[in-house]
Amino acid sequence: MKTNDIAIVILSCDKFKVTWEPCIDHFFGAWLNCPYPVYLLNNFIESDDERVHDLLVGEDLNWSDTLKKGLLKIEEKRVFFIFDDSFITKIDLDEVKLIFETAIENDFESVTLRKNPFGEGVKCNDKLYKISSNAKYRNSLFLNLFKKEVLIDLLKSGENAWQFEKDGNERSKNINFYSVYNTKLTTYHHGIVKGKWLPKTYNYLLKSGYLLEDNHFSSFSYLEMICMNFYAFLFFTLNKFKHKLGLK
Repeated sequence: MKTNDIAIVILSCDKFKVTWEPCIDHFFGAWLNCPYPVYLLNNFIESDDERVHDLLVGEDLNWSDTLKKGLLKIEEKRVFFIFDDSFITKIDLDEVKLIFETAIENDFESVTLRKNPFGEGVKCNDKLYKISSNAKYRNSLFLNLFKKEVLIDLLKSGENAWQFEKDGNERSKNINFYSVYNTKLTTYHHGIVKGKWLPKTYNYLLKSGYLLEDNHFSSFSYLEMICMNFYAFLFFTLNKFKHKLGLK
């Protein structure tokens, strides 16, 4: 497999600069000697890290247009996305490389390395299945190997990330998206939700030696975490039930 077929893209913006150093360190710690070029979607501020290529797309007008600017600056045919606040600790490299090869050999539009929680769809092989066309978040970018031209066509000018996951899901119903069965291909610490740090991750980074001096985000309180976890439980339980009944 040619390594120039795939690019790794860290989805970010200058506002999240505090996450760049730990995100990049964790990724290369989990994937030493990564054979693919790694790009950072940033606006004006350079990363000052020779391991990544700054895309420097300029003013952040909206999520979709900014992402499209970055994608058009990348030559590779496929892009694998990680988020700036995902601090990856482990990657099953042999399995991931095999899945990447399968995606290229079969010309898959999208293969996500994070198992879709809403229905398994149709089995492709022992490692992959085709996600049901009505499954929520089938087009989510995190840990997703996406065919670049397909993603560019799906992007709608002016949309934010939430709109893309909701309305873009409807636009992509005729596209075959695939997901892994294995839920343990990657492990990571999730950092920021709705503009606030998850306290456990924030403290983990501090204990790991990161000063987080450019931090502009507060942290969730203990009570807020209880409420958020309860809401997440209800959300996923309800939507799994709706998918089993074939409801939207």
